[in-house]
Amino acid sequence: MNSLISVIVPIYNAEKYLPQCIESILSQTYKNLEIILINDGSTDNSLSICNYYKSLDNRIIVIDKPNEGVSATRNLGIKLAKGDYISFVDGDDYIEPNMYEVLLTQIENDKSQLCAMISYTINSFEKYKSGYENKVINGNEALKHLLLLRFPTSVWAYLYSKDIIKNQYFNSEIHFFEDFEFNYRILSEASRISMCNQRLYNYRSHEDSANRQKINDKRMTCLKIFDIITKSRRDIKKYAMYFRAHCLISDRK
Repeated sequence: MNSLISVIVPIYNAEKYLPQCIESILSQTYKNLEIILINDGSTDNSLSICNYYKSLDNRIIVIDKPNEGVSATRNLGIKLAKGDYISFVDGDDYIEPNMYEVLLTQIENDKSQLCAMISYTINSFEKYKSGYENKVINGNEALKHLLLLRFPTSVWAYLYSKDIIKNQYFNSEIHFFEDFEFNYRILSEASRISMCNQRLYNYRSHEDSANRQKINDKRMTCLKIFDIITKSRRDIKKYAMYFRAHCLISDRK
């Protein structure tokens, strides 16, 4: 196992959590990593923290740019990535030391195109777990479960092969559930998807998290996803209706 994994970390005003995030990536048991830290116009000390860690480890690349939002930031990371596999880690989260070793081993053993983590930890104590066991499924099965919100929606829950992610970018017109729309397109192209039940990712939900924000125009853009899905795949419209209903309920919070 010597494949290069590109880890894309979009960062915006994450100074409180960023050292733990970066250190959790640097301490991975799998060492062949390209760590792309992209500062999206932070107004705190995030950029200084990035540059400090860059001085300690030559696997780190630091990009500083004006604020454009998480989708544009991730898209830049995809364009820059040189790895055989691509992963996303949010700047306020952290990962377990063996995450990449476990995910890459499973992909290679299953001969799959990506691996989804169907279990993870929220705020250090809440545990999320789907009803699946470790196995391989096809894209159509994954899509149905994604639309029913029984499959990971966030991009940080996946390790993608470069082949399956190439020419795929985040939709700049969607600002809420943008991960969902991106993964919908990825899963539509996939034939073999591995699933990992180990809790290897630690998601931190706090007051500044996007899913904690009140209804606004940006949140409402998630309703565009239903039209995108039904235009491309009329055969799964009944599953897409469930997702649309969820969006409507979420937008009333």
